[in-house]
Amino acid sequence: MTTEFYSFHKQQTLPRWLFVVLLIAALGVGNNAWAQPSGWKYKTAIRITNATATATIDFHQMLLIDTKSLVDAGQMDASLKDLRFGKDAKGVTLYPYFIESGANTASTKVWVKIDSVPANDVVIFYMFYGNNAAVNASTLNTFLGPFNTTDSTTEKQVGSPANNSQRGIWFRPKQNMLLTGLGKQMPVASTNTVTLFDLDTEDILEQTSVGGAAEQFNYTSLSNYRWLNKGADYVVELFVPSGLYYQANLQNVNKYMSIPRMVFCNGCDASTLPDPTSNSTSFAGFNGGYADMQFYVRNDSIDMPSYEFGPFIMVSPDTLKHPVYKIAFADTLTATDGIEPFTYEVYSGSLPKGFNLSTTGIITGTANDMGTYNFVVKVTDASAINGVPAFVTKKYTLTIDKAPQTITFNNLVDRVYGDTSMILSATATSGLPVTFSVAGGPIDIRNDTVVMIQGTGGALITARQAGNEYYLPVVFSQGFMINAQPLTLIADDKDKIYGDDNPALTVTYVGLVNGDSTVPGVVVTTSVVKNSDAGEYEIAVDADGNTNYELSYQAGKFTVKKRDIHFSLNAKPAISKVYDGTDTVILSKDNYMVTGIVLDDAIEVKRTIHYSDVNAGMAKTITADNIEVTGAKKDNYLLVDSSATVTGDILKRELNFTLSASPLITKVYNTNDTAVLAAANYHLDNVVSTDTLSVSCVTTYSDSKVANGKTITATNLVLNGTAKDNYTLLTTTTTTTGNITTQPVSVTLLSTPVIAKTYDGNDTAVIATGNYSMTGVIGNDNVVLNNPVYGSYDSKHAGENKKVTVNGLQLLGSDSANYKLTATSAFASIGTIVKKDVSVIADSASKVYGEEDSVLTYQITGLVAKESLNGALQREEGENVGKYVITMGSLANDDYKIINYTPAYFSITPKEIVVTADDKEREQGQKNPELTYTYTGFVRGEDSTVFTSPIQIATAAIPISPIGYYDIVPSGATAANYYFTFVNGKLTIVPASDKVRVWSSNRSTMQVRIFSERTQKVTIQMFTESGQRVLARQETIVDAINNFVIPVGHLPAAFYVVRVDAEDFMEAHKINIR
Repeated sequence: MTTEFYSFHKQQTLPRWLFVVLLIAALGVGNNAWAQPSGWKYKTAIRITNATATATIDFHQMLLIDTKSLVDAGQMDASLKDLRFGKDAKGVTLYPYFIESGANTASTKVWVKIDSVPANDVVIFYMFYGNNAAVNASTLNTFLGPFNTTDSTTEKQVGSPANNSQRGIWFRPKQNMLLTGLGKQMPVASTNTVTLFDLDTEDILEQTSVGGAAEQFNYTSLSNYRWLNKGADYVVELFVPSGLYYQANLQNVNKYMSIPRMVFCNGCDASTLPDPTSNSTSFAGFNGGYADMQFYVRNDSIDMPSYEFGPFIMVSPDTLKHPVYKIAFADTLTATDGIEPFTYEVYSGSLPKGFNLSTTGIITGTANDMGTYNFVVKVTDASAINGVPAFVTKKYTLTIDKAPQTITFNNLVDRVYGDTSMILSATATSGLPVTFSVAGGPIDIRNDTVVMIQGTGGALITARQAGNEYYLPVVFSQGFMINAQPLTLIADDKDKIYGDDNPALTVTYVGLVNGDSTVPGVVVTTSVVKNSDAGEYEIAVDADGNTNYELSYQAGKFTVKKRDIHFSLNAKPAISKVYDGTDTVILSKDNYMVTGIVLDDAIEVKRTIHYSDVNAGMAKTITADNIEVTGAKKDNYLLVDSSATVTGDILKRELNFTLSASPLITKVYNTNDTAVLAAANYHLDNVVSTDTLSVSCVTTYSDSKVANGKTITATNLVLNGTAKDNYTLLTTTTTTTGNITTQPVSVTLLSTPVIAKTYDGNDTAVIATGNYSMTGVIGNDNVVLNNPVYGSYDSKHAGENKKVTVNGLQLLGSDSANYKLTATSAFASIGTIVKKDVSVIADSASKVYGEEDSVLTYQITGLVAKESLNGALQREEGENVGKYVITMGSLANDDYKIINYTPAYFSITPKEIVVTADDKEREQGQKNPELTYTYTGFVRGEDSTVFTSPIQIATAAIPISPIGYYDIVPSGATAANYYFTFVNGKLTIVPASDKVRVWSSNRSTMQVRIFSERTQKVTIQMFTESGQRVLARQETIVDAINNFVIPVGHLPAAFYVVRVDAEDFMEAHKINIR
């Protein structure tokens, strides 16, 4: 079998449209057209008019274009491959389009999808052509679709064989429908006839054979696409001469059609119009296959708009600016959408005198008179359609406006009440006279320009020019302030003595003008009255005010002075007190006198009155000094006298003496009855707090035995202290109670005999009688210790000089009641716990190179139950692959002694490196791309520099290898501390140009490899040179190289054509089977 390769692409012959619209005007516009996309020489504007009140989007506009004239003129390629349509003049946004029929004819039918069509409006878009490098962009995807009658889905229930039957669908399009292919689905692989009928005329519109695989929808494209009309009735049917059939209900009817009935006939031929069924859309009981169609629909939501070809000359602005009298004028007309350059001229009417319209569209001039002027402008472009340039006319009006004018008014400055008059002056730019008037304020204008000031406040003057037939009126107002004259009212200062009447209040003026002596409503006030306290007060001044003056006020000062008073002492009635340790004197109100007080003020005199000293005595001198006035009104008086004297007595103070049991009176048992009291146990009542007195006496217990609440008696009382002569002691004897407490006894532990044991996990200690020593027993008193046998160590752990504690100590003997142990326990650092012997055996361990070490373990004998050692084993240093000795390291326990240690080994094994070949892709016939790889697994910051031999990588594919997948194989590398795992990559060889490759290495099979960039349906067919199909199968291909092995051993030796139809490509290859 030899293979000869060739390829071809399907050419479409498009159906003729049902009616013809005449082309309006030639389309060529020449090389001087406005800007268009780069590479395109020509551009034509197209204007469609939507006369309906409905807006729509993605509308399909039909155009009839005389492409033959453009091809004949050398402006467009005969294949129309350079035809484009754009939303804008520069072709930034291009519209999809489809050439339906008539290429290189006077009536080429083209559909353009317009993105938006407004209601009752026009849309202008552009046609571009004249680019030999362009490729054909006409596409059915301009329409909505493709669609299928049943969306390619039906129920499939296989029935019994049937002969010469038709099964089909009576359908009615809901929108105009472009039919592109007929199809069918059968339970077995077969070739059947599919026919399209016009139900009303019973004419056969289309009829074609459809082959293909079993249980799949298969289609045959029409050589001429056909439009099916919205609302018309059609029948599509499938003729089955024999074989299995489907019996079920139709499913998922396409939304763009309705199906009134199913149709059928039995014992008929393919060209017989079948009859409608009586059971709606059910296939139940039928024996046949499913007929289907492929079609597109267009947006027909509005009537097809009318259209015309440009150029369209547009002139702006719609309204001209107004010229102004005596002011230079200029305005510019601008033409667009025609062929530049444009020429402008006055077509009818006239411009104002002195005005001119240039050929470039600029209107200039200066108006020397008033009026309104109407004229028509003609604009001609540089095109020559049918030998005549395009032009447009437009009406305009120029109305001369009055000129504005301005007033220059001399600046007005603020004035002060009483100032002299001022003179006004102003001029207008028109040269016309200016007049003045008062717009507000206390002023008057005399003799046209003289301003007289009559008061204070804001003033406004208006300058006015009334205008005339050439100038607009103008008004300019200017204001200024007339300020008040400053005037100060000063209250005069006044004074008086506390309690006297007020003097009269007066005021002084500063700033009166124009002979004024006062202002209205002057009031002078103060808060001072007859009984006002001594001090300074404000004298306030105020007035009703005057608009001609700006008033300010200055307060005066009213001073109220203090009144003098006098103080004296009197020895009657007699003055005396009991000794209190101070020189303070107590007086009655009759012992002193104050004079000079007024207004019944409640005034007293505070003073310091004292004896000559603090001691008891008769006729002692009393002195009053530091005299101070008190009372609510004291600050209104001044005391003239500074001191006074008189005589008085200080009497002795009587005392009583007692003993107190608090604080507790106690002593430690010592065999005698003497009681020792603290100073706080003595109490002298009625002692002055500043004096220090004491009482000496003899105090004894009732006996010497230990007890609480024993009677204590004090005798031989004597008063002592520096102040004792100021007192009389009345007490001779007194008693209280106190305690005698036990004598303390202490116990000490001795280190001899030795206290010791071997570590056993507990803290028990054995104590001998000789380890106890007792101190604190007086003389020959009968007192002994109970000597306990067991004590405890401070912990169970091994050690020397450990603390040993004994609890439960007790005193015995006839005198023991007078004694008490200082503690019922005793302790001393005199014990020893000896370490226990143990043996350790290390466990073997390992890790992968680069990992962290695991915890080292071991076995041990000799431990007390549930106990363990502290620390950890250690190993020899090193991280490379190998064996390392495990040592005892820091393993220890303070309670044990390791007498035997057996070591082990720690092993480090190699780390895995995974080398992965990278996937590659190339076209058939090319050299292999550079083969690369990646690797993972390095640790400890290492990389390929540790390789001791490099990685090798290779593939079996050579440039002539067929399309397919080839292993990329890595190998080789070695490195210390690592071992290698290799993962193959994939070299994909894709077609160099066409999508399909066909070959064979033996007589019985043929291999077909199809390269695709997406998942799609594909049909593989094989034909003889005469066109007879000998093989057909339908497959699904994916985004990859798809390989199909097809048996051909049953075919005779000959040349065949293998044809592959996919959704986005079609190819064919000629092969020779021999």
